[in-house]
Parts: sequence; C-alpha cells; structure tokens
Amino acid sequence: MKHVTTKWMAMILVIMITGLGLLGFLCFLIIKEEYKLYMKSFLRDRSRSYAVFLAHDFSRDALWHVLGMENGPTTGLCVLTTDGRSWVSAPVAMREQLLAFAKAERKRARSEERSLVRLLEVDGRVYMMASSPIIKGQTLSGMVAMGAELTLLESTLHSFKFMIVLAVAGVLVIVMGVGMVLSWRISRPIIEMGRIAEQLAKGNYHVRVPIKGQDEVAALGRQMNLLAESLLYYQSSRKEFLTHVAHELRTPLTYVKGYAALLRRADLPAEDARRLMGIIYDQSDWLECLVEDLIVLSRLDEGKFALSKQRVDIAPVIHKTLEEMEPFTAEWGIRLERNLAPSVRIQADVNRFRQIIMNLVDNALRYSKPQGKVLVELFRQRGEAVIKVIDEGIGISEVEVNRIWERFYRVEKSRSRKHGGTGLGLPIVKHLVELHGGSIEVESQLGRGTTFVMRFPLADAEEECAS
Repeated sequence: MKHVTTKWMAMILVIMITGLGLLGFLCFLIIKEEYKLYMKSFLRDRSRSYAVFLAHDFSRDALWHVLGMENGPTTGLCVLTTDGRSWVSAPVAMREQLLAFAKAERKRARSEERSLVRLLEVDGRVYMMASSPIIKGQTLSGMVAMGAELTLLESTLHSFKFMIVLAVAGVLVIVMGVGMVLSWRISRPIIEMGRIAEQLAKGNYHVRVPIKGQDEVAALGRQMNLLAESLLYYQSSRKEFLTHVAHELRTPLTYVKGYAALLRRADLPAEDARRLMGIIYDQSDWLECLVEDLIVLSRLDEGKFALSKQRVDIAPVIHKTLEEMEPFTAEWGIRLERNLAPSVRIQADVNRFRQIIMNLVDNALRYSKPQGKVLVELFRQRGEAVIKVIDEGIGISEVEVNRIWERFYRVEKSRSRKHGGTGLGLPIVKHLVELHGGSIEVESQLGRGTTFVMRFPLADAEEECAS
C-alpha cells in the first residue's frame, strides 16, 4: 500500500512542482517585461513633454518648475544646453550617470524631435533613462534627460517571488492531501484485487472483488470476478467430470471382474460361459469407446485437434455413412431415410464429418421408438449447407434441451448404456461442428421427437450464388 501511495504522491508532486515552477517563471518574465515597457513609455513621454515645454519657455521660473516636478527618491531630471550649462534634479547616486547620459545623447541628437531610451547598469544598480531634444525652430538648443532607478521593479519581483513560494507551499499541501485521498481510492481496490488473487491461487474460487464505479479499475475487478466464476465452474465441472468418469468405469469393470470370476468355475456350463464372455466383450467394447471419446474431448479442449479440410461434396459422404449404419436400423426395427440434395460442397475433414453424422444418427436411433423413422436431410439455404437429423423418438423437455451438450448427460437416465451411449457423443459433435466453421441447434418436443439442425458455409461463392 505504502509503496503504491508513495509512487502516486511522488508523481503528483513532481508534476505540480514542475507546473508551478514554469508558471511562476513565465509570470516573472511577463511582469518584468511589462514593467519595463511601462517605464520606457513613462520616461519617454515625460521627457518629451518637458522638452516641448522648455522649447517654448526656457525662463528661470519654467526651468525650476520642471526640475521641481521630478525631485523624487527614484527619479531624476537633467536639462543640458548646447553651450554646456546643465541643471540636475536627481538622487545623489543618479546625478553623475544622468548627466553623462544627457551629454552623450546631445552629441548623437539630430535636429528632429525624437526621444531615445536606454537601460544602464552601474555598480549593481539598474537605471532606465530617456532623452528628448529641445528644438527651437530648426535648431537644437538643449537636451532633456530623465532617469529612474528600477528599485520598484526589484521590490515588486521580490514580493512576487515570496508570493509564489507561499502559493507553491499552499498548493503542495492541498495537493498532498488530495493526492493521498486519490491514491488511497485507487490503490485500495488494487490491494483488494491482490488479496483476491491470493485467495484464487489458494483454490478459494468463491471470493469476489467488490465493484464500485465504471472506471478502468472497476472494469479490471469485473474481469477478475469473471475469472473467479470461470475457475469455480471449471473446478465444479472437473469434479463432476471425474465423478462421472469413475462411475462410468466402475460399472463395466464390475461386470468384467464378476463375470471373469464366474468363468473360472470348472463346473460352469459351456452355454453360460459363452454368454458371460459375450457380456465381457460388450463391456470391454464399451470401455474402449469411452476411452476413445475421452481422448477426443481432451484433444478438443486443448486445441490440439487439427482438421485436414478439403473441398468435399458431402451428399455421397452422408449416403455412405448411412449405408454403413443400416444393419443396426434393421436390428432395432427403425427405418433410416434420406433426402440429400446433390452437389453440396463444403470445406470439411471427411473422417471427422462422418463422425458427426454417425454420432447424430446413432443418437437418433438409440432414442427412437420401435418401428419409428429417422430422416436425414441435406439442402442449401442462404449460402449455407443445412443438414437435419430428424427422429420420432422420446423427445427432450425444455428444461433438458440446453443440457444435452454437457458431458455424460443422458436424457433418459433409466436407459442402459446400450441405448444411452457414453454420454460424450453430443459434446464431441458440437466441438467438431464449430471446428468446421458451422453451428448446431436442436428443436424438440417431448414425446414427438427431436431435430438436430447443422449449418456449414458453402465451399465457394459460385454455390452461394446458385442457392
């Protein structure tokens, strides 16, 4: 907690100090330049007005009136005539510089009315001085020089620096307080998520992150809750799966072990021995099917189940698969019919596609009523190949329809394995259909039968247009 808060505080302080420093520096420069512009305009205008006044009246009274007006602690005035006479009204420290400036400007002055402003630094003191020529007619008769020591600027800037320091200190105190509150509000849910992550790592998948707000941290919390729910579902599914596997293996193994023990009896009749060996063979065959289905599902779950797709006309493939299953339909007294449109091509792995058809038809046959019918249809519809497997069996209730894709789930629990299969066929079918880029859905009415509908994209654009 302290580590995260310290980082936030350090980052906020660096940003604020940098920002306030730049702002103060810019304000300092602006104030300094504005004050200089003001003083420059002030000195130029004053010196010019005095020069114009003395050009009209250079009497003793007028001269002393002008000098008396600039008898201040930081400003001074110098009047210099062309014959070398000078009058100075200025602080002692400024007198010499002001007179020298007036003499220098008189030498450079021309017979035109213009003012000149100079910025001088002498012995650590900064002066701004302006000069205006006294023009009588077209003749230069003298020079008015006016100066000011920029002490007001220095004191103003010093006060401004002090105010900036106080403002920075006040802002930093406020920012630190606000920053601590904000950092705590941000770091607290992160710390809570860390605690939840530790619980998840220990196997406690019932914990949840409390969600407040709609920001990125809240979104992260929601994702962690989804992760916890997924892990909890995975844990419960794994336990249920292992329980089912143990149950499914225990029953046939019990048969095999029990009947094998009976076969060891020396007085067992030959007819009974053949019957027991047939049961052992059937149970072993069922175990083999179960193991093969488990291997297929494991590879599908890991994403290691690669398909060897090619452009296939699926009508002959379906027809051949149904022909191979007809002996079982005759044994069970069920009619297997087909209605297959020709030249329907998709990208498919032939062996796995046959497995899809075989599993669905086998499921339909097992749950069909005696003397019933199973119909397989193939046709095109809106750029897709549609396959329907329709039976007239026991049907599925609305409650159970969405559960048929669960592993080891059987619609009718009372049925034997001979009629119920391993309970893994439909989950495998769903995975294989999706790997082919297709979709599968089921429509069923209890007591009237079930229809499985699969849709696959056609292999090329020509067939899509033809449909």
